[in-house]
Amino acid sequence: MVLNRLPVTRNFGRYVIRSIRRKFGRHLFTLTSDCTTIIFLEGFRYLEGFLVSIDGTGQFASSSISCPQCCARHHRNGETGYYHQLLAAVIVHPDQKQVLPLFPEAITHQDGETKNDCELNASKRLVKQLREAFPNWPICVVEDSLFANGPHIKLLKELKVGYIISVKPDGQESMFDEVKNRVFKNECEEFEVLGEDQVLRGYRWINDIPLNKSHPDLLVNFLDYWEIREGKEFNFSWVTDIKLNTNNVHPVMKGGRSRWHIENQTFNTLKNQDYEFEHNFGHGQQYLATVFAMLMMLAFLIDQVQEYGCAFSKLLGSVFIRAPRCGSKSKDFLPNSLSKVGRHCGVQLFMDMAAAPYSPIPLNLAKVCWCVLFL
Repeated sequence: MVLNRLPVTRNFGRYVIRSIRRKFGRHLFTLTSDCTTIIFLEGFRYLEGFLVSIDGTGQFASSSISCPQCCARHHRNGETGYYHQLLAAVIVHPDQKQVLPLFPEAITHQDGETKNDCELNASKRLVKQLREAFPNWPICVVEDSLFANGPHIKLLKELKVGYIISVKPDGQESMFDEVKNRVFKNECEEFEVLGEDQVLRGYRWINDIPLNKSHPDLLVNFLDYWEIREGKEFNFSWVTDIKLNTNNVHPVMKGGRSRWHIENQTFNTLKNQDYEFEHNFGHGQQYLATVFAMLMMLAFLIDQVQEYGCAFSKLLGSVFIRAPRCGSKSKDFLPNSLSKVGRHCGVQLFMDMAAAPYSPIPLNLAKVCWCVLFL
């Protein structure tokens, strides 16, 4: 079906997008991920599977603009703050600069609930959806210490999802007390190695240790890692379902530390490098703000795929808005290439929306309009 010309106004674009339910974005990410699986994902395999870093970030905050989907925070001065957050999931690899976002889960007010939504509740929905969307993927989630709790780890085990989760002494006191007790009894394994970079790295691990007093039957594998460089010591600890030994503690450590890719390569890029993730492009009264965030993540996925697969991006003729870093430093809007894509897809509306003086959606989202129109 060819759409020749429709009225391109800011309100028209908002009307089209605000009516899309936020779960619709899941299908876009699933289809896009299916496209990238064959070509790209082999380079992201790690520890016999895929590391998926999960973390939350702020998307919208205001004291005057709100919608029924907003969470609310009541301040002592009597003011009420409204906000949306997003729980993101991205495929990471310790040795890759790029990340591959999967569909995120919105942290918004849930129907029938009186309390605000939160990362832990959103994670229950997200990991179930990930397993449903990718039933055969060997997934290992990489998460911060917030998720080092019994119900979450039991859910991961039920879904056959692996995990490497950060733990801290102030959040897992009973576990660290047990670790100290076993170290004192010499019931652990450890070694240190001085690297060519003159960094001293140490590893200590214990398999099958109780997570905490509340879940004494939930056994996890504990890894403690430290490194000393330039006279300063840095410590990190994780729990994992991977049986630890001398040969795999180093790659498990690298996998655990790759969690920061979601902060540095994802959230930092979205908020500080042209995407304007936290900007209020439009809030709406249904799902507009969340759908914009979904489209932004999808646009970021396309950029990351293009940047990672230089050969693939050359085959496409660099048709997306942001040129890949390989071979070109330009980030200019490419109207001619976009026009070719629009004509090829038979959607004149695509180019109209991208080039309109008062574009109904941000230019950095225009690249995914054709996905929305065709699905």
